[in-house]
Amino acid sequence: MIKKLTKGKKLTKGIEESKKEKESLAAEEEKLLCTFKKIELKSFVVKEDYNKIHELFHQYSASLNDAKNEYVTLKKIVDQLRSSEVDANYNLQDMKKTYKDLELKGKGYKKKLDDLLIAL
Repeated sequence: MIKKLTKGKKLTKGIEESKKEKESLAAEEEKLLCTFKKIELKSFVVKEDYNKIHELFHQYSASLNDAKNEYVTLKKIVDQLRSSEVDANYNLQDMKKTYKDLELKGKGYKKKLDDLLIAL
């Protein structure tokens, strides 16, 4: 009978320890669930921020592409204007040379005309 009491005490003690361990595990589980919920909330915030940043990226990416296209168009226009400027300067220099040549010819003809007038 003593053995039965000892076994009963051991079983009771084992049950009490199991209950304590169960309560300890339940408390630990509650802490982990609370921590998990906090992490989950933070992950939702991070996901929302990511989505906002992703949206802004696409928005500004489109603006950047538009600006690049406008830049390319304006660069082509500037290149054409510079080319036209070079051509205009070349033509101006050519006209100045032609003007000087004609001016010299005009002086030559004036001298001949003066000589003819004197001869008459």
